[in-house]
Amino acid sequence: ALTLAVLVVPLLLTPVTSQFALAQGPASNTSSSIAIFPPDSQPYGLGYGEWTAKWWQWAHSIPTGNNPQLDQTGEDCAQAQNQTGPVWFLAGTSGGSAERTCTIPAGKAILLPIINAAYVGTAGETEEEMRTGVEEYIHTVTTLEATIDGIPLQNLSNYRIQSPFFNETLPNDNVLGEPEGTYLAISDGYWVFLEPLPPGQHEIRLRGAIIDPTGITPSFETAVTY
Repeated sequence: ALTLAVLVVPLLLTPVTSQFALAQGPASNTSSSIAIFPPDSQPYGLGYGEWTAKWWQWAHSIPTGNNPQLDQTGEDCAQAQNQTGPVWFLAGTSGGSAERTCTIPAGKAILLPIINAAYVGTAGETEEEMRTGVEEYIHTVTTLEATIDGIPLQNLSNYRIQSPFFNETLPNDNVLGEPEGTYLAISDGYWVFLEPLPPGQHEIRLRGAIIDPTGITPSFETAVTY
């Protein structure tokens, strides 16, 4: 099963506008304080790929009733977050656009996808088949855009990260529609991994697209604003 973290937004739809707030402390939008962890770094002792695996384990562990990927308002953004850990996960959507407001504790790094996919081995696929499948899909990405507080992020193509193989446990009524259980998975895609932002109001805009004029790969576009 191949699943997208940030799924299709029809090409004629525009991103909705929302904001997330970093709790505790005075408002600040100091752009010079915005920093992204380098792709070859080890944030908090783990590699980028290991953190993306943790993101997927989080995103797939939450039933559909309160899964942040399906949330339209942001009310579920704190679901299953590690309140004492250093990183806060933000989700994309499972299709369409959403207006979300999320309050994040100050001092948290933030990990979220621009566009990515996970291959979850639900039908006895080999590891090579899984790796090839997810790589080939992400090879077709044509558009990557991200802004933080109106400042465009550069060199986004450098932030393609493939995870190691990892195990994830799907609950009953999971977003993949698969039987409850533990599965082997691998992911690939483009990520934004922000160092902690200054306390205050901030805005994140993300857009990713797969446009294939030949029609061999279905065209997709994602557009999410927090």
